[in-house]
Amino acid sequence: MTQQALARLVRSHVPAVVYRPLRRRASYDSVQRGMDRYVGYRALWMKVVIRAAFDWVSYRDSTKLEHKKIAEYAYVWLFTPSELFNSFENICQAVDLPPDKIRAWARKLTKEHVAKIEHLERDSTNPVALAEAERRLIEGCDEEN
Repeated sequence: MTQQALARLVRSHVPAVVYRPLRRRASYDSVQRGMDRYVGYRALWMKVVIRAAFDWVSYRDSTKLEHKKIAEYAYVWLFTPSELFNSFENICQAVDLPPDKIRAWARKLTKEHVAKIEHLERDSTNPVALAEAERRLIEGCDEEN
């Protein structure tokens, strides 16, 4: 195998380490979003975003220093603009989520909402149904206004 062929193979199967920001305008309701909403990296990053919101809501009023730090880290990641490749804005763009809507949802989120979803996570045998419930929770907070 030639070095060029090996380089093509690596580029096609290994994600790039160097982050290059996307220059396209995000389309949050694209056909692609519907087709692979729960596939691979999208599902993982959606869970990271949801976990950050849950951590901030769950621990922001805590008296324990460890929990306060977790809430602070989640708040900084969610609400502070950053140019890092793994920043909230870049992750939202990569997985086709609207960052402003997610931030608004996180601000409206209560400990009761978090408890409901975490209960579903423990008891659910259907991961697609759980992901759909989380999506409805995000969209439901928008419809309350």
